[in-house]
Amino acid sequence: MAELERLREALLELREDLETAKAVSEQTEALLELSEALAGATDRQQALKLLVHKTSALMDSASIAVLEQVDGQLTLCSITSDPSKWAPLPLDPTRKPRNFLDLQSLAPWGEFAEATGWRSLLSVPLSIDSEQRAAIICGHPDRARFTRIDTKFVRRISRFASQTLTKLALTSQTQLLGAVIDGSSSGFAIADARKAEKPLIFVNKAFEKLTGYTSQEVLGQNCRLLSAEPPDSDERLRLRAAVAVNKPGHFLLRNKRKSGEEFWNELILFPVHNDDGLTEYLVATQTDATERVRAREQRERVKEQEAIAQLAAGIAHDFNNLLSAINGSALLITTDPLVTPEIETHATRISQAGARAAKLVSGMLDLGSKRGDYHDFDLNDPVREAIDLARSSIGTHLELSIDLEPKAQRIHGSTTEITQIVVNLLLNARDAFGGDSGKILIALHQAGSLPSVTDVGAFRTGVEYVQLSVRDSGSGMNEATLGQVFEPYFTTKGKDGKGIGLSMVANLIKKMRAAIKVTSVVGEGTTFTLWFPLISDPVDEPVADLAVLKGKTVLIVDDEEQPARVLASYLGRIGAEPSVLTSPYLALEVLSEDHADWDVLITDYDMPEMSGGDLVGAVRKFAPELPILVVTALARQLYDPRLMEGAVQDILEKPLDLPV
Repeated sequence: MAELERLREALLELREDLETAKAVSEQTEALLELSEALAGATDRQQALKLLVHKTSALMDSASIAVLEQVDGQLTLCSITSDPSKWAPLPLDPTRKPRNFLDLQSLAPWGEFAEATGWRSLLSVPLSIDSEQRAAIICGHPDRARFTRIDTKFVRRISRFASQTLTKLALTSQTQLLGAVIDGSSSGFAIADARKAEKPLIFVNKAFEKLTGYTSQEVLGQNCRLLSAEPPDSDERLRLRAAVAVNKPGHFLLRNKRKSGEEFWNELILFPVHNDDGLTEYLVATQTDATERVRAREQRERVKEQEAIAQLAAGIAHDFNNLLSAINGSALLITTDPLVTPEIETHATRISQAGARAAKLVSGMLDLGSKRGDYHDFDLNDPVREAIDLARSSIGTHLELSIDLEPKAQRIHGSTTEITQIVVNLLLNARDAFGGDSGKILIALHQAGSLPSVTDVGAFRTGVEYVQLSVRDSGSGMNEATLGQVFEPYFTTKGKDGKGIGLSMVANLIKKMRAAIKVTSVVGEGTTFTLWFPLISDPVDEPVADLAVLKGKTVLIVDDEEQPARVLASYLGRIGAEPSVLTSPYLALEVLSEDHADWDVLITDYDMPEMSGGDLVGAVRKFAPELPILVVTALARQLYDPRLMEGAVQDILEKPLDLPV
């Protein structure tokens, strides 16, 4: 009997094992079916809907739901039964699996059981994006409906679903990132960091637009194909060092498009690591920074120009004070009735040298002045001044020939800009020799026949032109170089060149409605020819006549005593009664006591204690009718509202041109 009982127990265990194996087999087939269904989901919501409906069929339960924690609140994501009968759970089902046999016997669950009609409830946590913040809920109206086997089965379902949801999330993120990268206005380039050459494996549409290359043309190649930087430039060396060790960095590089056009590329490089911390990819974002670089260079040029203007103004002020004394003294010597012919000759030579020095100072002041000073002038004058300024930089190894039209060639424009144009062309001609000897010719003549084609600008019908040319016998340029000389940042001087000079010349030529053409032969030299529209001769402006001060009492105010004494001596010679004060405060005190004693006030403008404008403003308060002349070394740059609208009789430029 005992043996039969043991046999009976063994058969029962075997039947149970067979039933368990059958259940496991059925569950496995069911899970495979669920896995295939979830694999076909295209988004998260579809996957959750498939999950609850498949689980409902597999569990033979009409009520399956998925809950998710959102901002600390349990949210119903999907359900097979009527969602309006759903009630809040009295506990968090996302922490651990639970199997409730009879909800009606549990005090906290009464309201939930009444709303849903459930007596049994099985909950299993569900991971989303690798975070356990959701749960699968199975409900049934019968008591004790779910077993331990059901719990294990739903846990297996949860694991399958978690993998699918994570995959969908990653796919969605990848698609989003792909759409963002492909739609970005910045160029994206991804290189394989595992290979020595770091070949490109992806570029977006913005990269293609930025560089002019299609993805098919650049994939498999290194990004260096874009570089227009010299191999030894600091920025390129820095980039090369970062790429060699897969390090991040921020770079500003001169690149070139497929067309050959250069641009400034702001490149941000960063590595992408795998789970083991090894760098698999190098990602580079690329942005066209050309306009920003140009704006920065323009600001730097403005600052440089302002610094030059301030320096030039200070030098011009000091030099013109000295020249006032020198030229005035030389004039007084030549007009002295007792002077000998030999002394008069020397004094005349001093006057001529002083006048030439005054023009050089004037040219230096124009070079540093701000633009916008358009007026009518003889083109010969700024050309001569530019030649004088550039002569020392040209060097003694080059022969500079000058052929200027003796007759005035009047144009409308800026002497500053003409000076800049000519200096740039002369220095450009100098650089064409590379230190070798040769010849440079600058010529100015009335234009004959005009060419049909120019490189910059165009001719207007019915307008006469004057022709300025700068010719050198240097190395010359080939056709490719000749076609790019006026492009911004194009240079043949390597890292020593900025590519700004000739592009600036082109812009100034356009501004003055002039034209320019360049011709060149390799090994023979280059000629830049410019045409400027002529204007008719203007009526000469009247020059202040100091002879009208004869018999007048004149108060001269200048912090520099020498030029003031020279002017006083000159006025004394022509019959005036001058007095000199070097303190504007003392002059103001003298005039305020009795301004009726004075017929004219002549004051310097550039005085450190009190400017001429301050003095004029103070005097006008008590002597509105007193004639006032203002003398300044910076007459062309002077703008003081207190001196405008008839407040003073005239503004005279130092050094004064004193008539004999």
